[in-house]
Amino acid sequence: MQPKNVRYQLTLLFIALLTAPTLFAGDAAKVLDNVAKAMGGDDLEDVKSVVMTGNVKMPQQMNGKVEFMMKEGGMSKLKMNLTANGMNMVAEQGCNGDQCYDSNPMMGARLLEGQEKEQFQLSNDLRAAKEWRKYFKKVDYLGKETLNGKDVHKIHITTNAGIEMTQFVDAASNLVLKSVMTTQGPMGQMKVDSFYEDYKTIHKSIQFPMVTRINMMGQEVLMTFESFEVNQEIPDSVFAFPPSLQEAAGK
Repeated sequence: MQPKNVRYQLTLLFIALLTAPTLFAGDAAKVLDNVAKAMGGDDLEDVKSVVMTGNVKMPQQMNGKVEFMMKEGGMSKLKMNLTANGMNMVAEQGCNGDQCYDSNPMMGARLLEGQEKEQFQLSNDLRAAKEWRKYFKKVDYLGKETLNGKDVHKIHITTNAGIEMTQFVDAASNLVLKSVMTTQGPMGQMKVDSFYEDYKTIHKSIQFPMVTRINMMGQEVLMTFESFEVNQEIPDSVFAFPPSLQEAAGK
């Protein structure tokens, strides 16, 4: 696999991971609040940390293991051990509560800004379901339609950083079944369709999809989470930035 293709695959993978439902969705307010309840409601306040592990499958035979750690205070780290045509690589992203970064062998280490930073922060806020008003500057109810035989609410959302997304919420369960997002990244503006399947309870009443399918630019990414650990002790040192970025991040 050529470096350009690897760089492209890594970009797709990071965007895919950042479009997972972050324990929130939208209505105009009523649907958003109902989704928050369905995803865990007040039990979200009990979550201090989460550790998730699983697998990812991508086009061009790029597969790997994923470990995702989140801790209250805005700290998070995503680490991936990937294999593509016999070539191994490690890529990661993280936040320390204020700054966020991306690091991979093809593009090096860099701080995330604008929409990329907001995406990552949204994906890693343990209480985003209940606090959606903090992140969304506009939500519009677009009506009902049918998705795979289910009635769904269709919601359009504009975030504070200008990310545009439409979410499709199961009218019966109030769980997010699909999202369509347009965002700005290293490869320019991209449209991402994500489908969420196999919701399971991970802690008290909190639910999360074990399977996420992402379609973008004619490619599909499949993520399957196998384990969740809630309120595991995680030292702050785990979320330290790469040495090359510590001065730029002020850490």
